[in-house]
Amino acid sequence: MLRAWPLVALVSLITACDRLPAPNAPVTAQEEPTVEAPPIGGAPSPAYDFEADVEPPAPPRARMVPTVARPDHARIKPRARALLITEIQALSSLFASTAKNAPERPKLIRRLAEGYRELEQSARLEVPIASKPEEKSRLEAVAQGARREAIKHGLLLTSQYPTWCVTPNASHPELSTGCGDEALLALGEDYERAGDHDSARKQYLQLVQDWPKSRFTDEAYGAFGEMFAGDAMGDPVKWQFARQSYQEALKSGAPDANAAYWTYKLAYVDWHLGDYPAALGHFKQLFDIAAAHPDVADRDALLADARADIVPPYAHAGNAAKSYEFFGTLVTDKSQLQALLESLGREYLAADRFDDALTVYDDLAARHPTRRFGYDRTLRAAAARLHVDIDAARAKRAARP
Repeated sequence: MLRAWPLVALVSLITACDRLPAPNAPVTAQEEPTVEAPPIGGAPSPAYDFEADVEPPAPPRARMVPTVARPDHARIKPRARALLITEIQALSSLFASTAKNAPERPKLIRRLAEGYRELEQSARLEVPIASKPEEKSRLEAVAQGARREAIKHGLLLTSQYPTWCVTPNASHPELSTGCGDEALLALGEDYERAGDHDSARKQYLQLVQDWPKSRFTDEAYGAFGEMFAGDAMGDPVKWQFARQSYQEALKSGAPDANAAYWTYKLAYVDWHLGDYPAALGHFKQLFDIAAAHPDVADRDALLADARADIVPPYAHAGNAAKSYEFFGTLVTDKSQLQALLESLGREYLAADRFDDALTVYDDLAARHPTRRFGYDRTLRAAAARLHVDIDAARAKRAARP
């Protein structure tokens, strides 16, 4: 039984939530794969210049898609495409002559699936740098063909050899490697790249059902979160499902790199749900993880996204008078801290919260005297727009206990 996850409800969601069309060429596990190789063919916005303009720019909109991709459990640098195709052709010939009951057969299937995945990655990396449209089209066809073959072999491996491991450990099964859980995760990722989220969910669900102690369960739950978050752009109800998925990913003992990403995405979902205190808490957790683990993959990009995204939730749930103290615990770079507070001031002004903006900008002016004139001009322009007596507002604030 899965911890804290309503399995029956999840199965229902898998069959009901996905609205994407099926892939062009459905694959069934009963088919023997065609093992022919594909043909061988030929940061945050810049600081606002307060001295240049009077009216502040509108605050940045919530980005609909974060810039950092989720961690890839099999992140590799693909080999040369010609070498990969030669290897796949040799493996295909060997596989074709291997008896169905041969002990080496599952290993051959896995090697072919991995080879096709590497070939797909290699072709996809070449597409952006191809100089001619026909070359781009050819590379895209190679990538799509390789992905189809990877799915065929992945299905064959998970359906015919669901418990097979590359390196089994009979005494301590949890120490076995290259097992069905990893095969299911890779197959789910293949389906995701193909745009077939319904089939991808089924692989991830099988992983968490059949391998509840797998080290890949956090990635399966996180993948649910990614797909639900994508669906939520058109169906806001899915934000709750995304939140639950990311929470389960973190409960599953995610490694540091994954935990940082799932925490960021949980904050991102909280923000979209309007739960600003929770979003702030998770953003702070992300900064704490990054500080404790400086070698986390994509750390700098994650922090850049977090610095851009944390300001709107703070404007909703934070205290303007304590903003310098709060943001000062998250960043040590003085210019980054100044930029965060300037962004917060703009956020307040965009929401017509003049008193909060006044608190932030006057504090900034005291800490950065050379920018005092620019901050004051910005405030006076906003005061004129909002029909506020800025001097009276300052006097009123100064009289508070």
